[in-house]
Amino acid sequence: MEKERIQFPKGKQKEFIADAKKSFGTSWKKAGDQFGINNNTFQTYWKEKTRVSKSDFAKICQVLQVNLNTLLEKYGARVIIWNYPAQITCVGYKNFKKVKTKISGYLCSYANNEVAFDVSKIKFSKRDCEKQIKLPKEITPLLAEEIGLSIGDGVISGKKFEYRLKGNKLDEKDYYTTFIKPMFKELYNLELNIKEYESTVGFEVYSQALWEFKTKIIGLPTAPKKTIRIPNCLKVNDKEVVCALIRGLLDTDGSIYFRSQGRNKKYYPVISFATISRGLASDVKEILGVIGFRPRLYSTNKITISRPNPCFTVVLYGYSNFELYKKLINTRQPKNITKLKTWGDKFGK
Repeated sequence: MEKERIQFPKGKQKEFIADAKKSFGTSWKKAGDQFGINNNTFQTYWKEKTRVSKSDFAKICQVLQVNLNTLLEKYGARVIIWNYPAQITCVGYKNFKKVKTKISGYLCSYANNEVAFDVSKIKFSKRDCEKQIKLPKEITPLLAEEIGLSIGDGVISGKKFEYRLKGNKLDEKDYYTTFIKPMFKELYNLELNIKEYESTVGFEVYSQALWEFKTKIIGLPTAPKKTIRIPNCLKVNDKEVVCALIRGLLDTDGSIYFRSQGRNKKYYPVISFATISRGLASDVKEILGVIGFRPRLYSTNKITISRPNPCFTVVLYGYSNFELYKKLINTRQPKNITKLKTWGDKFGK
């Protein structure tokens, strides 16, 4: 089956098909016949249930007498390589023995291959020099994961050369002591002092070099983070890098839970990521789509005392997403590791 497909921004494929159809009246069959495309397929494209194949896109361009690249640019679309998923049978718990769609993973890639940094203009304070702080010179999976943590739970002060990373005091202490502390030692030669605060656990560091690296080289904004996005330097053609980035995000601002349905208790896997930044939610959904997942994006404008801002949530439902998550991303969070083991022991996965 054809691998080349057209990737439109959300809503733009529907607009493109509607515009094409207008050229030949209101009948789906008449429009489909003119373009040489089955009318059911044509309607499926309009409903955005599947991506337009490159060959069908070329047929429409030819009939409309418009250059293919011109139409791609007009609708903000691009050509991607799409691998059709195979079929597998879920095993384990008896109610899971149904045919599910297997997501093959890493369906297409980013064009950017640049991973090196120029850190020669970063200023090191006297204290930075005394601590012998170092800075990464290229994007690695470990650095990408750390940036994911920064986007999730990190705070970069706008007035001081201060950086904070803190998590839940009740269930994330092990995560900070066994993983995050050695991570910062390896990346930045920083000896972290992990502390327990009133309701959180984590650290605060004052470093001009680290602050400038995160803001000037990586491109992370200072607090508040309402408009934070995934930095473009992380959207690279490297599966390990983008998967590590997502792991850092999910291990901080993400959650894994198993939903009950009827008599079946806590068996259906759901992975979600929540943020107050609409742009960040869109970026996360885009990257998950790039590496082969089928994410959904929801938003709520409900304002409460505990949630004073609109919230945007990216969700991965079901076993195929879950299996791909375990294969490509996984987790370093002890609490999540326990959840996965408990579920696996119970349902034989």
